[in-house]
Amino acid sequence: MSRIIFVVLVFVVANLFSTRFQACCLGDELDLAAIARMHQKEAEAYRIYQDSSRNQPLELQADPIFKWQNLTNQGGQLGAIYVWSQQGRPEVIGTIFSQPQEGRRNVIHEFHTLAVKELTVDSPEDCVRQWKPKGVFSLQPLIAAPPVAESALRRNTQMRNLSKEFKAFTQKGTERVELRLAPQPVIRYQPNTPDVLDGAIFAYLSSAAGTDPEVMVMIEARKVAATDQNWSWHMGIIRFTERDLVVSRHDSDVFSSISNEKLRVKIEDSYRWIHNSDDTYCVFQAKFVPELTKSP
Repeated sequence: MSRIIFVVLVFVVANLFSTRFQACCLGDELDLAAIARMHQKEAEAYRIYQDSSRNQPLELQADPIFKWQNLTNQGGQLGAIYVWSQQGRPEVIGTIFSQPQEGRRNVIHEFHTLAVKELTVDSPEDCVRQWKPKGVFSLQPLIAAPPVAESALRRNTQMRNLSKEFKAFTQKGTERVELRLAPQPVIRYQPNTPDVLDGAIFAYLSSAAGTDPEVMVMIEARKVAATDQNWSWHMGIIRFTERDLVVSRHDSDVFSSISNEKLRVKIEDSYRWIHNSDDTYCVFQAKFVPELTKSP
């Protein structure tokens, strides 16, 4: 058997097993396609702008960049991650997910700004809460990173190598969970802007949370100032967890809500509203809808 045929067979079998495992754990009666359409509709209902006068709308990418599941939590969570962009650069990343609860489906929204300007967000009117970020995304130079390569192919290799330099874990009480780097970036982009040349977002997953990313790292080739002649590598931490989070590079912490209490999230209203100090990150219970099951 040729290597190519063997790889294809392994891929098909793995996907078949995953689909049957999901159906077994979630229940054959659930309409997974209808749940996916519901998540998409929730994302499409947001209107996000780069300016307070609402003249510079962000564009929702047509399809989710990543679909995830956590079959061990809250009766089985299903979610999809979306990005809202401006001139090809992601400015917002968010996940819409849902879980069964008392015969209905609990719909939850989770967002993180990626913008270096403060955004204006019009949330759907039927949401229990409204996301109103009051800050900007923090990007830091990547110390000791290699010079930005001229070719897109080499920059892709550089970003992948840089992503492997990060280690991360979450902690709740005495429970510490190490995170693993997903094999592929959730998105690679080359925007049409004068200050950003190239970028990618990498997800770090927990074995205790299925394929739900607990943190992501944005790596960008950008200019510090408009007058700069050279590009340099920068990084930003995108938390997607209410647990304490530590991200390190070269054995030095670049983000730690354990050593810096200002980076901890606030958990309010019995876990229905979770957010950081400036609401650049938040997760909240948006609404309940009837459970989406297949027609008999």
